[in-house]
Amino acid sequence: MRPSTITRKGTIRKRAPEKKIIIVHNLDDSYSLSDHSAGLLHDEIAMPNLICSSPRLENTNLNNTGYIQKAPLSPSLPFGPKAKARIIPFKDLSDTANNVEMDVLDNYNVWSDIGKGSYAVVKLATHKQTMMKCAIKIYSKKNLADPTLKKNVMREIKILKKIDHSNIVKFYEEISGKNNLYIVMEYVKGISLNNHLVAKSTKKLTETEACEIFKQITEALAYCHEKNITHRDIKMENVQLDLNFNVKLIDFGFATCFSNDKKTLVFCGSPTYMAPEIINHQASSGPPVDVWAAGILLFVLVTGSFPFKGNTEKRVFDKVKKGIYEIPEDLSRPCCDLIRSILDPNPITRITSKDILIHPWILNGGNIDFHSSPSKGDNIDVLDEECN
Repeated sequence: MRPSTITRKGTIRKRAPEKKIIIVHNLDDSYSLSDHSAGLLHDEIAMPNLICSSPRLENTNLNNTGYIQKAPLSPSLPFGPKAKARIIPFKDLSDTANNVEMDVLDNYNVWSDIGKGSYAVVKLATHKQTMMKCAIKIYSKKNLADPTLKKNVMREIKILKKIDHSNIVKFYEEISGKNNLYIVMEYVKGISLNNHLVAKSTKKLTETEACEIFKQITEALAYCHEKNITHRDIKMENVQLDLNFNVKLIDFGFATCFSNDKKTLVFCGSPTYMAPEIINHQASSGPPVDVWAAGILLFVLVTGSFPFKGNTEKRVFDKVKKGIYEIPEDLSRPCCDLIRSILDPNPITRITSKDILIHPWILNGGNIDFHSSPSKGDNIDVLDEECN
């Protein structure tokens, strides 16, 4: 029943419901708006049956009153203002820039959206003959009229064709239609690493579980680096876990393929995962940038928060450049040692993906606890039996 009001003359006048959504962030909560949700407020408000691209709203549902129910909290993010309740005009997303005019594909039945980006939409599809599920990334040819975007997409396809690894999403084929360019890839049925972490009551993983996941990520990176491929956008959202919790690295839209000895000056990636050399606008080789981002990811997995924090992006970047961060005392010494080796501000001395795989913490599956073992700089008493 619609709400109503009584006028001065005693007649009842019905009031049309306002199309608004209220998003409430409590000031007492230990999290702040992320860089994802900041852009989401006006562009990607959740609608019924819409698959959200943001981890902040992927687990939200609209109840019968039209309000968003509170979702599980994400790991605390390094910067972004905390907010009180915001009233935001309801936006109809039924007709967005990501809606594409589909071509008829001879070999595939295309179904619902499973992801959206700035220039592409990803849809679930099935191969008509084998009925195998797959994911199809769709670029509108109108957008590909931009030479820079077209060059990036062609490079992404070229790189995907070079890759064949169990921890990297597989490429099947590309299809050029009248309206769109289609990239057919492996469909990973599971959950993103970000959502897996959010679902945990502690918002972090044990060292054993974190090690199992991080090792697979590093194996994928070591494979890419061996082939002179740099991902350049390693983050929680670009790591998928299948139903058996096997890692699948996705989204090679920023990836490059050139000799690891060659240095480039490119400012790209997600701000919270950017290496110091990127922030300093220094020419750098690709692999150390991936390793740094993987180190940020590892820190989040075992602590539930980002290592570099500040009220503004500038303060966060200042700490990144100086390598100022604190490691919780409850982590084992091998884990702390690996984090320090990865989050080395100097890309030259930073550990490589290949060397990460032979680090004691990785080799022992995160099971060893050296809290009481001596580390560099400790003073210990040694008992020499021959002296007694």
